[in-house]
Amino acid sequence: MARTSAKPSSSFTFPTRPESGIRWVWSIRGALFPLLYLAPLSFPLLMGLLFANGRSNPFEGAPAWIFFIPLGIYLLIALTSIIYANAAASRYSFEVQDEEVIVRKGVFFTTTTRIPLRRVQDVHVRQGPLLRAFGLASIKLDTAGGFNVTRGPMGFTSEGQMPGVRDAEIVAERLMERVKRLKGDV
Repeated sequence: MARTSAKPSSSFTFPTRPESGIRWVWSIRGALFPLLYLAPLSFPLLMGLLFANGRSNPFEGAPAWIFFIPLGIYLLIALTSIIYANAAASRYSFEVQDEEVIVRKGVFFTTTTRIPLRRVQDVHVRQGPLLRAFGLASIKLDTAGGFNVTRGPMGFTSEGQMPGVRDAEIVAERLMERVKRLKGDV
């Protein structure tokens, strides 16, 4: 009977791009997010129609197309958000090197951030219900002296973020091992 052994940590390869499921996660968020804007925008329209000139039938005389305005706005914003989320996912990459992590992202303007592993204080794994449904998580690198937060494709994100990672706990553990080894804490 052949025995299988675990791979040594030196042969571990870090992911370089978000998994394909992140496109779905960001697309779903992109489709749901406009609803936050649509409800307040459509409320005055519906109230105006309901209480228009004291008619017994508030919809009497209203053109039928007016009811499709909120739907059209929602579809336009949702479609734009989905296209942007897919473009953002395809242009997001991260590379874990010996002494730094390089994060590249941006749809219209590309940003390259170099995070020295010696400055990393902690590594966090975040997994909300939508990420969990796709078996993914995001890894956030906290650095010394840095509260570096930017607006990402689907909300505010840390500069040192690796979204859409499978087996994120293992990846985070390996990152912390590398950080400790560089700092001499091992």
